[in-house]
Amino acid sequence: MFTVADGEFKVTVNGVHVGTLRQDDMFGETSLLMNRPRSATVACVSKSGCIAYEMMNEDFRALLDESADIEESLRDLSRRREFKKALRAQTGGMGVTLKVRMPRKCIYNYSLAQ
Repeated sequence: MFTVADGEFKVTVNGVHVGTLRQDDMFGETSLLMNRPRSATVACVSKSGCIAYEMMNEDFRALLDESADIEESLRDLSRRREFKKALRAQTGGMGVTLKVRMPRKCIYNYSLAQ
């Protein structure tokens, strides 16, 4: 798992831009949580370069073992990201705003415009 310390990263799925990551954003957690290959490509797009801190798999597993709340929060984040990436990939990155009803009777607004 990686945490962005500096710079801007472009996230693509099958060549379609699905998001941008900036300072304090994370990526790579889905692959570790689900024990599967990565689902997106993340590339630095800042002219001055980027810095990301890596958490190794064994450290990630130790963190999850210490706190079920952290694991559940990361799983929730991962599910939301996967949904958003899939939707943006299906719409070709077109500007779309979607209101989605989620479990627990909460409403989340996903703005998919680039």
